[in-house]
Amino acid sequence: MTSCRVSFEKNCKYDSRLPGRRRRNGKGSSMKRIYLSEKDKRIFGVCGGIAEAYDIDPTIIRLAAVFLCVATWIIPVVVTYLVGWLVIPKKPPERQD
Repeated sequence: MTSCRVSFEKNCKYDSRLPGRRRRNGKGSSMKRIYLSEKDKRIFGVCGGIAEAYDIDPTIIRLAAVFLCVATWIIPVVVTYLVGWLVIPKKPPERQD
């Protein structure tokens, strides 16, 4: 009976100890990491980094940011962008094996 459970737990994509939680992948986390973009950068690379993390066209992210600037009188979005620039790390260099 134990061997069946072990086999099931290895193949299960949900963690049995935490209901509703996905099991972590081999990299240690199933969350997407956001980094400042180096290749698609206009000011600091925040919108480009968000677009790369979620595989979205960066123009859509930039248009949404402009819309939010107009809708909220600019200041909250500018402050949020600057906080993002300070908090979001630069992408580490890729290792070549």
